[in-house]
Amino acid sequence: MVEKLYNYWMKNKKPAISSELNLTPVEYSCFAKARHFGIIAEYQGGWVPTRKAVAFLKWEIKIPNRVASFWNRTLPMDHEAWKTDKKGWKLVSVEEVKKDYKWKQAEEYKEEKGTSWLFSY
Repeated sequence: MVEKLYNYWMKNKKPAISSELNLTPVEYSCFAKARHFGIIAEYQGGWVPTRKAVAFLKWEIKIPNRVASFWNRTLPMDHEAWKTDKKGWKLVSVEEVKKDYKWKQAEEYKEEKGTSWLFSY
């Protein structure tokens, strides 16, 4: 999703409206999360990648793999709320995000679903 936004920005030099990016439903739902990560920002009625996003996509920086928000505000990584979190967070590179982020394909869903005893005669 961030790459699509970055590519749109580089090609058109203007903020993107989410409908112009041909996002999947999952990518679209990631917009709010990406804002909390500080890698996209709303600008002039559209969306733009931040400098942080560009640095991340160019492998110059790592970003936290998790964020916490409260009342639509991102909590800083040293906020006391993180003390109650059992999983914690770590810094990840764009390579790690792509490698660890796997989506099930349609065939996998079909195999997983199989036949239900309710409908097998």
